[in-house]
Amino acid sequence: ETAIRNIFDKWGCVLVKPRYGAFGVGICKLENADRLIDLIDFSQIGTVYVEKFYENSMKDWCGVNVVGGEILYGYGKRESKIKDYKVFDRNQKGGEMILRKPNPEQEKIALAVAKATGMDFFGVDIIKSKDDKYLVIDMNTFPGIYPDMMEPKKIAIQFKIAIKKRFGH
Repeated sequence: ETAIRNIFDKWGCVLVKPRYGAFGVGICKLENADRLIDLIDFSQIGTVYVEKFYENSMKDWCGVNVVGGEILYGYGKRESKIKDYKVFDRNQKGGEMILRKPNPEQEKIALAVAKATGMDFFGVDIIKSKDDKYLVIDMNTFPGIYPDMMEPKKIAIQFKIAIKKRFGH
């Protein structure tokens, strides 16, 4: 309980994420320690992620897919998938993407994540905080593959190239 209170003293507001979540389901924004303690006691979830909440505009949110160590494409979400502070798809259908070219800073961050993790096949979600800092808020071990963002044949070619690079065939 002391550790939780210390987090709120330092950060003020947090996002609580389920360990095996997807589509924004289960992500809660909490503004005080008592709410988090109550959530943990009530839900009996063994493990959650707690991260600092940064005020941001979802218009600046960008998902960036890295395949074969290169930027495949970036995307945003339509307003219908944005609920307050998060991307939310309760029915877990996906879609409603908007092709969005990552800016040079977002590309640099995505490639730095690749270098730091040694991964060359992933998706990363990047926000721009109210104090103009770009922050990684999520890394997905499988990139979001959306045929409406890129011609499926081009996606398949990029995957083939990445697999050949990875396994040397």
